[in-house]
Amino acid sequence: MGFYLNPKFPLPHEGELTLLEKVSYCNSKRDWLEKNGVRLSQAPKWDEIQKDCCAVCCVENGMFQAAAICYKPREIEEFNDPTDSRPRAWYIIEKKLAIENSDIQMADFR
Repeated sequence: MGFYLNPKFPLPHEGELTLLEKVSYCNSKRDWLEKNGVRLSQAPKWDEIQKDCCAVCCVENGMFQAAAICYKPREIEEFNDPTDSRPRAWYIIEKKLAIENSDIQMADFR
């Protein structure tokens, strides 16, 4: 299934969130990537990614964003599928940030 970023965002307040707050919270991954990564104009080539970095594809899924960590070449190919019409944005982040904000471990990167 792969690995996805799940950065810790501060909640707007304590207690039950409204639906609008939940949607906003689930759509904060691209903002986090804008602050912590480098946005690309297109999917990167695997061999052009620095060894201490990884590619992340932020896919708009309607009610939420999914930030997929591309930890091997096939992940880039799958998330760059031209038949998938969902809006997406590509980023490069440091692997250490990916590890701190997901379930991925250094050994998972190929």
